[in-house]
Amino acid sequence: MNDDIIFNVFMLLAYFGCPLLYIPLQIVTSVYCRGVTRRYSLAPIPFAAFVFAITAIGFMREDNLWPLCMIFLSPVAIAYLCGCLLAEYLSRRD
Repeated sequence: MNDDIIFNVFMLLAYFGCPLLYIPLQIVTSVYCRGVTRRYSLAPIPFAAFVFAITAIGFMREDNLWPLCMIFLSPVAIAYLCGCLLAEYLSRRD
């Protein structure tokens, strides 16, 4: 019983947390990074804009699977941006 509650809370945080975390992380990465790393950090923006447009259209059409694309893109984009931040940190450290 207790494991089900922990799993449900984790899934709820993953479901709502990743799409909500992407936008501030994109802003922080775009501001913090310099040079080539900044260009790499700006790469997910066109894909994210496309997915957000698909999500908004699906929401307005009252489709039942409207957040699905955003749920699948957000963790990948967050991992990519964390990689950009790590690369920037390692390049500044030298």
